[in-house]
Amino acid sequence: MTNLRYPTPEDIAKADNLAGQQNNLAGLQRMTRVELEELIQSLTGTIRYLTPVDLSDLIKVPEGTIANWRCQGSGPPYTKIGKRVRYSEADVIKWINAKYRDPAAEVAA
Repeated sequence: MTNLRYPTPEDIAKADNLAGQQNNLAGLQRMTRVELEELIQSLTGTIRYLTPVDLSDLIKVPEGTIANWRCQGSGPPYTKIGKRVRYSEADVIKWINAKYRDPAAEVAA
């Protein structure tokens, strides 16, 4: 498995300060894929690509579910390199953040 490292709140705060953005989810949501990959590269020193097995281990979902999501178009964006499927860590983080739900906001609505 690839060594995975999520950006810590300190890393995100550092990146937000560099980008002049507020430290919030909306700021990350507005970033383009390239900007997010550059942010991760600046924080970790590399752009990481995950295999379906890596993604399965990371989000604790069976590989079959990830394959189904891919076929249905409901999972994270992916790249095919030859016959191999790879997920950009930046795309996975952005996809996970897009799934965020605030229960307090849903109850108030």
